[in-house]
Amino acid sequence: GAQQLSQAELKRLKEEQAGNRVVEQLISNSKTFEGKTRFAQRKYINKKQQRYCPFLTVQPPTPAFIADMYYMQKSSAIYGMRVDTLSQMMSYANVYADARVLCNDTINGLLTATVLRRVGTAGVGRVFHV
Repeated sequence: GAQQLSQAELKRLKEEQAGNRVVEQLISNSKTFEGKTRFAQRKYINKKQQRYCPFLTVQPPTPAFIADMYYMQKSSAIYGMRVDTLSQMMSYANVYADARVLCNDTINGLLTATVLRRVGTAGVGRVFHV
């Protein structure tokens, strides 16, 4: 093939070096990379980076994000409540910034977190856990 590295050498590189170094080695050992157009080179690099440079995106734990995660993984923990239902509850209960709110939460703190997020730091409220 066009790649001069063997599978064993590639496996060793993956274990010993960071992803970007592996991609650089793949490029330098490719017979056809220099002959490719800029677009094809960029496409080749992107493809190799996706394969050899794993990344993790950290999401802030907002109530909407937590509701989505619960709904996808264990919806029974939040009684099957979707994020749109949660936002409708906030709207119907007239929860807004600086509001006075009484909250009785039975869905693992999700409702309380949503109320606190919506009210902000200036609101007044009491939280009861039964």
